[in-house]
Amino acid sequence: MTDKKNDFICPGAQKSGTTALFGMLNQHPSVFLPAQKEVYYFDNDKNYRKENQWYDTFFFGAAEKQIAGDITPDYILFPKCAKRIHRYNPDIKIIVMLRNPADRAFSNFQMNKRYTEENKSFDKALEAESSRIKKGYRRKMRYSYLERGFYYKQLKPYFDLFAPANIKIIIFEEFIKDIVGGMMEIEEFLGLPVFNNYLERERNNEGYLPRKKWIAYIKRHFVRPVRSIYIKILPEAARDRIRKATDAGRMPKEELPEAIRAKLMSLYHDDILELEKLINRDLAIWT
Repeated sequence: MTDKKNDFICPGAQKSGTTALFGMLNQHPSVFLPAQKEVYYFDNDKNYRKENQWYDTFFFGAAEKQIAGDITPDYILFPKCAKRIHRYNPDIKIIVMLRNPADRAFSNFQMNKRYTEENKSFDKALEAESSRIKKGYRRKMRYSYLERGFYYKQLKPYFDLFAPANIKIIIFEEFIKDIVGGMMEIEEFLGLPVFNNYLERERNNEGYLPRKKWIAYIKRHFVRPVRSIYIKILPEAARDRIRKATDAGRMPKEELPEAIRAKLMSLYHDDILELEKLINRDLAIWT
């Protein structure tokens, strides 16, 4: 085991393919990622007070020729993270995954329902957001459905601090259509050798509701962060038996109502225009 600092970071956005990115990069022999996908260092003041020596312990398992990374999609939500990351390493590589902000918000809402952390309808949850997220760090992380979609506001501090050549923007809708091509772009950006043996990660049981809230808590905080290890240890038949014992059944399939989509895209309109100029990309795929 050798001492190691972090070489690249993916600060977000949540529900925009960061878990898929973690699963793919974790297969690359020249990449080292912590066992838990999300480290919560730069956003969590309690962890940040432990200083860089604590953070660097997450990367000590990296081999000498591996690059290390941190994929924590909550970083982009908190403006202070950009300065903290720059202070840690002004030359760090930054990968940002962005998704249509209305779809991202609804996916975030569905995730919270799946983990029994949301009991409101989507429109009521949007109405309650501003008061909810004022109630502290964890509430802001959990209920920022709308806030997380203002990407220009969140990315501007990174472009102010870091060289544009050190920032790679990946559009989720393009990435999922061509994962191999997307990974080749990321390999080039990180200076990695080409890896041709990626396997798509096993589909999450995203459509299932847990029988109890404590089961949801265990799945989210203990099983999900080490899912790749869980899959390797337990055969598929055993995982199916566990799922049947812990899940109450499939969530009813919901689509984002067009009226709410139109309202959200109207709210995001100006931010998307500014984002296009910031990242020099046409985002007609969203609009």
